[in-house]
Amino acid sequence: NQEIGRFIKAIAAVNKQVIKQVNVFDIYSDEQLASNNEYSVALEVILAADHTLTEAEINQISHQIVERASEYDARLRN
Repeated sequence: NQEIGRFIKAIAAVNKQVIKQVNVFDIYSDEQLASNNEYSVALEVILAADHTLTEAEINQISHQIVERASEYDARLRN
């Protein structure tokens, strides 16, 4: 799906220096989601830096990822 591909590239672009890879490890859709052209997409985001990332740095990057995802009407699963 091209839309998911654009979404992954947008997530990877949040912080190119630290985000090394974004992988989809699950895509789910059922009748309710499909009727709204929606998917449940689970991502693995691999971070790496030249130093040990602090909790604050990881939280900041996570927040930026969620903000970028919201531009695609994506949200965290409850």
